[in-house]
Amino acid sequence: MAKRNLTKEEALKRAVKFSEKYVEKGPYEFFPEDEVVAEVQRGLAENHKNDGYRYCPWMPLSGDPVEDRKKICPCERHHEDIERDGFCIWMFFVSEEFLRK
Repeated sequence: MAKRNLTKEEALKRAVKFSEKYVEKGPYEFFPEDEVVAEVQRGLAENHKNDGYRYCPWMPLSGDPVEDRKKICPCERHHEDIERDGFCIWMFFVSEEFLRK
């Protein structure tokens, strides 16, 4: 979604809704610590408010729109990370196998 003047509350509500819907539809779950999930959601909301997209909170932007698009959550690399490690690099989404450990 392109940038518009979102309030902090609107951006957070959208980040929570997006991530809950993604987990509901997909093969992944949230990381089992609520504070970790909430921190990522706050970071996504801040990036959405400031930059117009829910960029991964800990992936630095390059300024190249094509490269930076790969950093919009869920980022391009999250499937690979979860397959390899059981969780995405920022411990937001995890595999069911990770939760069973």
